[in-house]
Amino acid sequence: MKQPQQIKTKEAPAAPEGVRLTAAVLSVMETLSRVLDQETDLLQKQDFEGLAEVRVEKAKWMRDYRASITTLTQKPELLKEVSAEERLRLRRSGEVLAVSAMRNAADLKAAINATQALVQTVISAAREQNKTSECYVDPRKTPLLLGSYSPTCTPVAVSRTA
Repeated sequence: MKQPQQIKTKEAPAAPEGVRLTAAVLSVMETLSRVLDQETDLLQKQDFEGLAEVRVEKAKWMRDYRASITTLTQKPELLKEVSAEERLRLRRSGEVLAVSAMRNAADLKAAINATQALVQTVISAAREQNKTSECYVDPRKTPLLLGSYSPTCTPVAVSRTA
């Protein structure tokens, strides 16, 4: 019996490493930009549950971005395999990512500063409530009073040797 003939098909040649790496970097940069923008939007809405989820995703994409950029910087000759159009797309995507990162950093800094101001206000209110000006205070025993003695009271010493 005759064996059926196998039809040979031409396989597409694998893309050069530089082209594959550039495509991966572009994908990571675009996704990271979206995640940073999403985190910024959630910060502005004060959606703290959503922020927790996004921060995990942001950390993952940051690791991927660092790894792919490290590979590109260690092998700059790979960019020669990429068309000028793709290099331009890579540059523009980097600019978009930089804008997203700066906006995200500014909003995170503002949120941190607001939280610190709130904490300082609460601490100040607690200190004011605990202050008394009616007696002598030893600052080593009451650290909430900022280490100052009461200006209205004079310290008294008692001698028990008489």
